[in-house]
Amino acid sequence: MFTSSERAAALKHRRSHVRRPIQRNLLVAMLDNYNSSCGSTLSAGCLDSVTVVTDAATDKYFSPDLKSLNAFRCAGGLLLQTPLAVKLVDRRHLLCDINFWRFWDIIVMRSGWTMLNTEKFNAAFSAGSICYIALVRSIPKESSVSWSGSELANITSDVICCASAGYGVFMDIYHVFRNHAFNLKWGKQSSHVSGLRSFIRYQRGLFKYQLNLLHRMICCQVPVVDILLFVLDLNVILLGFTSLMSVNYDADNLLDRSLLLVEQLECYVNFSCYRDSVSNLRVFCDVEFL
Repeated sequence: MFTSSERAAALKHRRSHVRRPIQRNLLVAMLDNYNSSCGSTLSAGCLDSVTVVTDAATDKYFSPDLKSLNAFRCAGGLLLQTPLAVKLVDRRHLLCDINFWRFWDIIVMRSGWTMLNTEKFNAAFSAGSICYIALVRSIPKESSVSWSGSELANITSDVICCASAGYGVFMDIYHVFRNHAFNLKWGKQSSHVSGLRSFIRYQRGLFKYQLNLLHRMICCQVPVVDILLFVLDLNVILLGFTSLMSVNYDADNLLDRSLLLVEQLECYVNFSCYRDSVSNLRVFCDVEFL
């Protein structure tokens, strides 16, 4: 999570994704660092670890399709074995998954590598199981002899593997907050607001400042994990004024905060009249299982 000084520095400029693929060893080092810190999050922990498949195991994986193996090598391919592959396919419970967003930031924002469509890749090479993520330095042109005649040529990049997709999700949440929170239509008991006058005079102004800060964080493309944690806290603050919080709620518990956010968003994403305002969220996530 950002400190105040780190956030101020990050909001001075817009972070862009790396356009030229970094070296393979640097990417592997990033993934090693991801694995080492998986257990420190309150997400799925080490269950979301990533294993870089060795060259020998990669050869065996593609066997006997030597043409596809050669195409993968020519594209500088890197094969990963990880439970995250399932998450990329079913898109369930992604919104508040800390480990998923940390992995996403490495691949999409910091590596410059391209992720092939995980569902199609596993359907073609994994005999029905979903265990692997395929990364390439770039997808060769159609004129490439090694690529065009291979099974890989039928697999495009994953729609999830772009900055606009991930940040678009949180821009949707920003718009939901902006459109509904200021009307005090947030929370199951929003019609019974304690301290309504003080909320309107002071807390509403404070919330407007926080909401503008959220918008700035998204536009500057700060790491999504920091945006997510900020959104979780913002939702709790708002619910504290517009609803009666459960006595069992633990403000320090990531799961409790996540469930609160999901519960509120489900009121909007599954109704047809709100679909246009959460279009990115509906594409990126399984909205039945946020």
